[in-house]
Amino acid sequence: MFPQRQRINSREFKIILKKGQKKFSPFFRARFVNEVPTAKVAVVIPKKIIKKRYERNRLKRRISHMGKKLVLNHTEPVHTIIWLQKPIENLSNQEILSELKKIL
Repeated sequence: MFPQRQRINSREFKIILKKGQKKFSPFFRARFVNEVPTAKVAVVIPKKIIKKRYERNRLKRRISHMGKKLVLNHTEPVHTIIWLQKPIENLSNQEILSELKKIL
């Protein structure tokens, strides 16, 4: 998981939803805002896609671990929200990483 200072709070979440740019891939969608002082990330997995809480949390940890490398090592800081579109239990870590690279 991300440290508290790198997580998006509810006020920032609303701003990103309203003003953020959108990107899509078959498995993920993302919204992000540039022009921010620090990089922050949120991973969202809807209950409609993954029913069980422990499975959602496990996937959030997998996605967060890979997203951390991509988002926080960017040259300019970005606030990013990543949504899961389809179940990805059968994808390998390399496939997840390549999908995240497409949208980030």
